[in-house]
Amino acid sequence: YEATIAGEQGESGILTGFLITADVPDAETGDAHQDRLGQLFFDLGNGNGLVVVGEAIYRGEEAEMTPNTAQLRAVVGGTGDFMGARGQVATTRNDDGSYRHEFTLLDD
Repeated sequence: YEATIAGEQGESGILTGFLITADVPDAETGDAHQDRLGQLFFDLGNGNGLVVVGEAIYRGEEAEMTPNTAQLRAVVGGTGDFMGARGQVATTRNDDGSYRHEFTLLDD
């Protein structure tokens, strides 16, 4: 997938990535959930970008993430100003269907 992204200070970029969906039954209840394993690239322009990997859990038959519930993924690298970046991103689906990505990067 590909989506336009915008920052709170007027920054813009492109998010590209892919998700692999795996149905996972709960051993105790038998209820199923879906794990979406993914790799994402936040292209912030001018050669600057962040690489994110991890999973998001979708309950039952939901086609989208549960609104207002953050899912964490790992920041495993970057390019340009973000070369060697590491940390995490909390992704939250808003009530209006948009998404918020909040990055926490570690200082070396």
